Order: sequence, then C-alpha cells, then structure tokens
Amino acid sequence: MNRLFWLFLVLLLATAYHRTQHFDEAWCAEQAYWLVQDGHVHSEFFRGMDGSEQQLFVFHKLFVALGALVQGWLGFSPPIGKAIGAFWTLVGGLAIWWHLRWLGLRDKWISLALLLYVANGMLIEYTFVYRPESMYAALGFLSFSFLNRGRLLVAALLAGLSVLTHLNGLCFVLAGLGWLLWNNHRPANSPANTPQSATATPWPTVFGFGFVAALVSSFYLADALFANQLAGLWDQFSNISTISRVSTISDKLLISSKLHELLFHSEEETSLSALVIGVVGLTYWPGQYTLPKQTIVTSESAKTGRYLLLLLLAFALITKSNTDYYYLIFLPFMCVWVTQCVASWSTAKTAPVMVRWRSYGLGLLLGVYLLAGAYKAVVTIQSNMAQPNIVQKNAQLAAYIQQPGARVIAPLDFFYNQHEHYRIHGLTYYHLLNQKSYGGRLTVGQFFGLAEADGAVAVISDYGRDFSYCIPKETPARVGRYERVYQDDLNAVYLLRRKK
Repeated sequence: MNRLFWLFLVLLLATAYHRTQHFDEAWCAEQAYWLVQDGHVHSEFFRGMDGSEQQLFVFHKLFVALGALVQGWLGFSPPIGKAIGAFWTLVGGLAIWWHLRWLGLRDKWISLALLLYVANGMLIEYTFVYRPESMYAALGFLSFSFLNRGRLLVAALLAGLSVLTHLNGLCFVLAGLGWLLWNNHRPANSPANTPQSATATPWPTVFGFGFVAALVSSFYLADALFANQLAGLWDQFSNISTISRVSTISDKLLISSKLHELLFHSEEETSLSALVIGVVGLTYWPGQYTLPKQTIVTSESAKTGRYLLLLLLAFALITKSNTDYYYLIFLPFMCVWVTQCVASWSTAKTAPVMVRWRSYGLGLLLGVYLLAGAYKAVVTIQSNMAQPNIVQKNAQLAAYIQQPGARVIAPLDFFYNQHEHYRIHGLTYYHLLNQKSYGGRLTVGQFFGLAEADGAVAVISDYGRDFSYCIPKETPARVGRYERVYQDDLNAVYLLRRKK
C-alpha cells in the first residue's frame, strides 16, 4: 500500500503542471481582489445584477478573505490561487493521518487510507483548483476528529469556521449535533467504564457545541451588520442570480431526492461509493460468520459510519445543488471508514469462505477504484497539455484591444493578468441575463446592442464555454458596430468601430 500511495501521489502532483483553469477560479479571485482594493467584496463581472457592483454579502467569506490575504501579498496569478486549494488538500490528508495515528491503527492501514485519498478522481480533479471545498472539508473532518477526542470546544470552533468558508459547512454543525446525541456523549474526563446512567445527560454538551458553532458562524453576518444591510444580505441570499435558487419546498425535495446523483455522478464518485458500500457490506453482512467482535477499531468504525450518515442527511437537508465537487465533503470520512472496516476484519471470527469473499471483494473493488483514479490522472494531464497557458492567451487577446482602462466583455478567466488593465464585464453575466430576462432567446444582434450600450470597446467570445453567453463561431465578421479582428478554435475578438 505504501508504494501505491507514493505512486498516486506522484501522479497527483504531475497534474499540477500546466494546469488548466476551472470556471470558478477567476470568480473567487476577483472577489478577493476587490476585498484587497476596496475593503469589501463586490464584482465587476456581474455589474448590473443584484447590486453586485456595490457590495456582495453572500460569498465564501473565510475562503475569500484567505485568498485576499495570500494573493494580496503574492499576486493574483493562477499558480497562487491553485496553491491555496492544494494547501487545504494537504491539510485534509494530514488530518486523516493524524486521526488514524491517534486511533492507534498500524502504518499499513494508514497507508491504505492515504492511498484512497490521493487516488480519488475527484481529488485529482480539484486539488489544484481555487475553490473552497478542500478547505471546509478539511475543517469539517478536523471537527469530527476533535469530537472523537471529547474536545468539543475546538470541534465546534472548526465546524463554525467551515460555515464561514462555505455555507454548506453547516452540514458539519448539524452532523456534529446529531452525532453527539446518537453517541450519548460522555464528558471527556468521564472514565470509559462509567455506567451511562451515571454520566451527565448529553444535552449540555449538545447545547455547548451548538452554541459555540453558532457563535462562530454568526460572523458570516458581520459585513452586513457593519453596512446596516441585513435585509440586503437576505435579499441576495434569496434572489441573487449567481447562485442556485430553491424557492419552494418541492424544489428542495427534488434536490434532496437526487443525492444519489452526487454519489454516482461519474466514475470518480462511483468507484469510491461502490468501494464504501462493498466494504461496509462485507463487514456488517448479517450472519454468524461476519460480525467482528467489539474492539476499539470496530467501535471507532461505527462512530465514523454514524457521522458520515448524518453528514449525508445534513447535506441533503441544506444544499441548494448537487454539484460534483461537493463530493469532496465526504471524501475524508469515506477513506477513513473503509480503512477502519478493513482493519476490523483482523479481529473477526470469520469462516474461511468469508475470508475468501473479503479478500476477493476488496481486491476487485480496490483495483477498480485505483484504475479509475489512474485514468483520471492521465486524462487530466492530457487535458492540461491540450490547453494554452491562460496568462499567455489573455495577453494575446489583449494585444488586439490595446485600450487600457476600457470596458471589455469577456470570459471570467480574462481576469488573469488583465484585471488591472481593463474593466471586465463577464460573459457569464449575459448568460444569466439571457436566462433571467430573455427566456434564453437573446439573439447575437441583441447581445451586441447591449454591449454597445454598456460601453464595451471589445467583446471576447469563448463560444459559450463555462456558462458564458454563446457567440457561435459562425457569427458574421461584423455585427452592428462590432467587427471581428481575430478568431481561433478557442476565442474570437470583436472591436467596436467608430461611427463614420
């Protein structure tokens, strides 16, 4: 297992070279940039929509603040943003190692858990992406680890910080509360052999955990309170066009009912979900041959399983979407639970036939999982090499404009190395405007009319990639007062011509 871990770690690191940009990276970077420049978060990308150009109150606050701190010092470049995501992936891996070491598992089992972590296709896809999932997943797992140790104050603090990082972090608060009740938690200083009836009821610890987590989470309201804009925050949360909206109970039930689509979205998620189900089934299959005797390993395994189940239910309760990268929330828990279950097999009194079933089953499931991870790494490396460097590409496109300080309508990733030269209005704004105000029927001619009214001296098209308004490749070379001056397979540049 140790050699396989190092092999997949090398594959994971290899995906960092010439890494392509994810759609959301420039979005998060722009918010951090304006926090550095103006002391509050707003967005020129979405100027004219939901007051975005004035001040945003709904965003990934702790993550953006951290990004502002790091990038304000080191620069707003793609590698710096990706390094932030990679740092929190590293923290998540170290948290798994630290937790299993605390539980006293042998090195071979720790190597298995870390192998499952670095070989996961979703982790390979999002390690070098400037998004908050790896950050609040690491904070949430650390919260769970401290819950296990009876360090409720630290656990509650970390759960609250995960909420500040992303509102989906609320699932760690809810899972923590449910876990404390389910385990009828003893105070940390209570002897392990104390009868349950002789210990304090779990309610004081539950309320204490909830109070501290809520107190930390309440800092999410701080900027709105200082601006006297609590109503504005609620309005943005309820109506802002740039986040998923859930306006009715039926909408919420529909999203919650599709949780399986997150767990089995593609081979990256399916391979781990199948591994978890298979290993847990081989561990807890009813019958006299399979149930391991109660040890510290099986006891902690049950605790992890309960927390993961509660986390899934809490996520289904609060989430507004089942986007694939949310799978990273559950990844550390799945890796640890699988490892604990496999480790518990050595304590079970099992018939030879079940030993063979477990050996063959684990080999098959783990083999498929590792093949899926290797395939994802290779595909990611190939995709990286097929795309141009975004900074160089932006410089090439900007060379056709050469009007510093002017407004440009462009894909969001035009931000990189051009954010100080142009006022960038995102093509994604027009995609959302098309959906919201035009019912998806905004024509290219109408779009260029809006661009002229917006005062845009140039329009850069990416042909509708990444939630941009689609200006097809087949668009005529001249539309209204805009004339195409450059086109390739990835982009086209249209310049505003003066009236004669």
